[in-house]
Amino acid sequence: MSSSNVITKQVLFIERAGLSTKSTFNILDAEGYLAESDYNIRISEGESNNSSLEVSGHIVADKFRGRSDLRLKSNVVDIKNALETIKKLTGKAYNLKSDTTLSYGFIAQDVQQVLPQMVGQDIDGTLMLSYMEFIPFIIESIKELDVKIDKIKTVLEKLAL
Repeated sequence: MSSSNVITKQVLFIERAGLSTKSTFNILDAEGYLAESDYNIRISEGESNNSSLEVSGHIVADKFRGRSDLRLKSNVVDIKNALETIKKLTGKAYNLKSDTTLSYGFIAQDVQQVLPQMVGQDIDGTLMLSYMEFIPFIIESIKELDVKIDKIKTVLEKLAL
């Protein structure tokens, strides 16, 4: 697809007294829909001119994708001792103060002691976790466990002779 055929979708937030929270608009030949918002959605510019979308509540989607192209990365190394790292983390069940539904996850302050690079901070000072970044540690931990299981199997087979 040539660049002239690319369709760009943008979200527009307008704050103005008297503006309906549900409005259709047409600006610069771009049509869209201004959805009702009660400040539970925020788009902000963060470090290194990176923008972030903050949603207080659930995000529903069929798939989430993150850029993972090697061309975007430097200093690529294998994760070592993933199992020992994972063993230092403790999963928790909890209720958010704003919701009575039982949730599961980690406490950012606890993770910060083990994997500080996976903890961020929003503009209000609230700590955040990059949950997607736990996946490589889990995968490498499974591989480490598989090696241990294979060693145990070998020892048991020798004992059975």
